[in-house]
Amino acid sequence: MPKSVSYTSTLSQEVMAMLEQYAAKLKVSKNKIIEDALKRYMSALKRAEFTRGFSRAAKDREQVLLAEEGLDDFLEIVRRYEAG
Repeated sequence: MPKSVSYTSTLSQEVMAMLEQYAAKLKVSKNKIIEDALKRYMSALKRAEFTRGFSRAAKDREQVLLAEEGLDDFLEIVRRYEAG
């Protein structure tokens, strides 16, 4: 398990009340809920970065040609594999 570090933050009373309510309801620590939520949020940010990157690349004709060329190569490899 990765080493933990301490971090201090301030939450609104509303968020803290929801956190305490769900921690009790789910019988898990508040820290577990926060950590899981942050991991999901960071994952969503990463997906959004990829989406923006692919959107930019799709508008770049040179990038599209390179991708298509790579796909043609990949399909040829698959055909050879399937042919045995």
